[in-house]
Amino acid sequence: MSEPHENLEIVFVAWLEAIRRGELDEAAARLGPEVTWQGVEPHLRCEDRDQVMDVLRARIEAGTPRVERLELEAAGDRVLLGIAGPDFDSIGDVPLSGEVFLVFTLRAGRIIGVHDYRAREEARRAAGLVAASGD
Repeated sequence: MSEPHENLEIVFVAWLEAIRRGELDEAAARLGPEVTWQGVEPHLRCEDRDQVMDVLRARIEAGTPRVERLELEAAGDRVLLGIAGPDFDSIGDVPLSGEVFLVFTLRAGRIIGVHDYRAREEARRAAGLVAASGD
């Protein structure tokens, strides 16, 4: 298992920076073949690497979003990435409140799962950064 700081580097330095530069091959190299991505709504789901890459390609073609705040936290095999800014008011026809939180799951240095959340605390619980309610 990778250390949390190594997982932070994979998500932020390798994967996110590759996307920012528009280097899809580099971003794809950080994804495990079994990767899935669950968006903020059940119908926003990618079941495999090809679907994930299609989403990334579309986001890159849409242009770089304006970001006012980034948050990064790691616990075990999970990394929480929070992004806020004026361009985070929706994903397609799904409304957001100016921010979105992504929880990445990593195995052997590769991203094998991404799950989007609207609320920070829900994402922090999913990432194992805080105990679930009632624990």
